[in-house]
Amino acid sequence: MAGDVFDRSLALFFIVLLCDAAGEKPTLFADSDDVVILDATNFNQFVHGSGLFWMVDFYNSWCGHCIHFAPVWKAFATDVKNWKSVVRIGAIDCSNDDNLVLCRNHAIQYYPTVMYFPPKTPDTYVGEIFRKRREVDVLRHSLLEYMLQGNSSHLPQLERLQPLKSLEHIWQPSNTDIKHVVVMFLSDSPILGQELVMDMLPYKEILLRYMMKKDVADYGIKVFPSLYLIEKGGRFVNLASNITEREQFLELLKQRFSLTASSSAPNNVIAQDTGHKDQSTTPPPYQQVPEAVYEEDLVSAVTYSLTHEVAAIKGIEGDNLQALKQYIQVLVKYLPVADNIINYLKKVDNWLSDAHTSIEGSLWLKTLNSIQDSASYIPFNTTYIGCHGSSSRFRGYPCSMWVLFHELTVNSVLQHGNEESFDPQEVLLAMRAYITSFFGCRECSVNFNKGARYIEERVRRPDDGILYLWIMHNRANYRLHGDITEDPSHPKIQFPGQDLCSECYVDDELKNGKPNWDEAKVLAFLKKFYSRENIHTKPGGKSEDNDSKKQTGDLSKKFIEEDDWSINLVRRREDSSRHLQDIQMESMDDDGGPAYHGEKFTKLRRHERDTRFSRKVVASTDLTGLDLSICVIFYIISTGFILGAYFYFAIRRKMKISACCNELV
Repeated sequence: MAGDVFDRSLALFFIVLLCDAAGEKPTLFADSDDVVILDATNFNQFVHGSGLFWMVDFYNSWCGHCIHFAPVWKAFATDVKNWKSVVRIGAIDCSNDDNLVLCRNHAIQYYPTVMYFPPKTPDTYVGEIFRKRREVDVLRHSLLEYMLQGNSSHLPQLERLQPLKSLEHIWQPSNTDIKHVVVMFLSDSPILGQELVMDMLPYKEILLRYMMKKDVADYGIKVFPSLYLIEKGGRFVNLASNITEREQFLELLKQRFSLTASSSAPNNVIAQDTGHKDQSTTPPPYQQVPEAVYEEDLVSAVTYSLTHEVAAIKGIEGDNLQALKQYIQVLVKYLPVADNIINYLKKVDNWLSDAHTSIEGSLWLKTLNSIQDSASYIPFNTTYIGCHGSSSRFRGYPCSMWVLFHELTVNSVLQHGNEESFDPQEVLLAMRAYITSFFGCRECSVNFNKGARYIEERVRRPDDGILYLWIMHNRANYRLHGDITEDPSHPKIQFPGQDLCSECYVDDELKNGKPNWDEAKVLAFLKKFYSRENIHTKPGGKSEDNDSKKQTGDLSKKFIEEDDWSINLVRRREDSSRHLQDIQMESMDDDGGPAYHGEKFTKLRRHERDTRFSRKVVASTDLTGLDLSICVIFYIISTGFILGAYFYFAIRRKMKISACCNELV
């Protein structure tokens, strides 16, 4: 027993030492990619101030469509990496709270959003949205088109994108590094020539230009496309006239001239060290929890939706404002969580009722902070239990929103389903409006609305809404099963599984890959699974009963005598959240986002990091208060032992030196 306690205390000691290495930041890109990783600290310097063209992917690390698009964006960045003396390819994660204000100021509402930026733009320039197919070839061609239209007077390399009209002065370039001049002759489209011009920019010894068919009558060129070396004496040497692909031409040129990229980059190229540190570290071991509804997931869904999704909108008005009001109203009426959160949502609802025609996103975030008090607040951080994924890009917020929606539909029926005035469509329509107006993943929003388009037609009775959402969710799981967005540790299966409700299955047969359900049994299961009484505050433990929950917002009081770390942690987290919110309200800048400078912001981030880490350490080591006390005692004893040994040997050495000196005298 003592040995186990010692081992766990020693384990915690080393975990504390390695705390900075244990964290994981959600990201879809790494420093090893050809994508420049941008954030709020370097965006203006690089994008607005670099003097280069930019294409930037504004993405969200939990967005399924963003996860699908990330490999395409990486491939595109690699495809045009030779163009980096003129244009750079970047990405910024808008799900990161530190980047919220920047993404809002650039009017980003849906993800992924790809935007162009010309050189030397002011910080207030929001960018131009790319609206074509997200494929590598289309991205490359569109980038060329954009650069040709932009102001490139300070980028002389781009002069080569224009076709030659004559070869008369081809061998009189100002750059003395040029050893070979190559000309491509094209018939109709200039794109192939323009691409090769850009591809050859790193090779200073080669000047590559192109001419169109209408201008080459005097040179006897009969085959298009074709590639010729133009010697100083004016002699034409045919390099290629039987190939048509860009990659073939590029490979031929590399082999013909034994090309290697120039070791000296142009002055306007951004250094490879962007200041960003790759944070895609190995996460702690994934531990799956029992399938249940956890209050942390519900609260985290509300917190993230209000403080990030809604706050990301620059101007909330019209249908968006009405959707926000509907969303808050159903949360107030049907969300079974602690009193402090319901009181807070009621304050938000009252404030919205006085709103006129438009709300600025910055004002919304400031208001969310200003209306908090000791009896009305929401947690500063989001923490997922049932929706925790094996990696930070899996599950999380989208999972918690599904849980929230199920919880609201079930509890609306359990509370008021027997009343004649009950509207079975109320929650579903509020969900659809919220997803349409605020859910960041555009593809997810479109797919959700496809499933939700028959609500008015098919939801007539109280229980219809519960089953309608259940069918929608299972269809989404069926469509995404095996997709790259699926958590390998938590496959998207048809819910409920037989381990949760075997009686929900008529038999073991599958029809089109789907079970044969007993819908009456499924309905009974859903009403019990998502009932207020079945909400858990920890893995394996249910929340307080209704009376207890009505009396207090402190979720831990009922269980304090149990000396269980996960319950005690609830109280510590609430106290910490209140302290964080106080600091956060003091640290808001004029844009309604966290101030990125000053002592208060440093204090906020340090406290948030320490709080988040302490939660991870306790959760991952299964320690009790006794273990922690022993760890502290062990630390004090170790320190005392080290100090004692130091003084012992120091004094002993001093005595030897003194005795030696006495002998010499």
